[in-house]
Amino acid sequence: MVVLLFAAASVLSGQAPVPLAEGSRILVLAGDQACTRRWRPCRINASASGTLLRTTADTLLLQLSPTASMAVLRQPGQRILVSQGRPRLRSALQSALMNGVLTYMIADLTDASRRSTIGWSLGMGASGFVVGALLPREQWRRAPLP
Repeated sequence: MVVLLFAAASVLSGQAPVPLAEGSRILVLAGDQACTRRWRPCRINASASGTLLRTTADTLLLQLSPTASMAVLRQPGQRILVSQGRPRLRSALQSALMNGVLTYMIADLTDASRRSTIGWSLGMGASGFVVGALLPREQWRRAPLP
């Protein structure tokens, strides 16, 4: 139960927008106008990621590599995400929780005993923790359009 509360708190804190700062790694997603509908998935038409060099009233200047930069025009329906890095502990906890809960739900649907279900869930949660710690995912948070 404590793990679920921790996961819920981390998900809720992930909803807070992060301000854009020069030098931060950002991901710009440009999709269709239907992205505001919750029941319909958003189609991503284009994306660009890089280090934010400068912002102006209508463009974002990104450095894609040491020798290449690109100007991205701001558009309606555009989403900007800021990288929070690759935190190993957070990635490990998320993987452990996801593996443990999904294994519990799947094993509970079968005719396995309660003890067997909990054992499988704990085992898969532990393996998810190890995989998440060894292969952390990059964490992104939504940024407000400047």
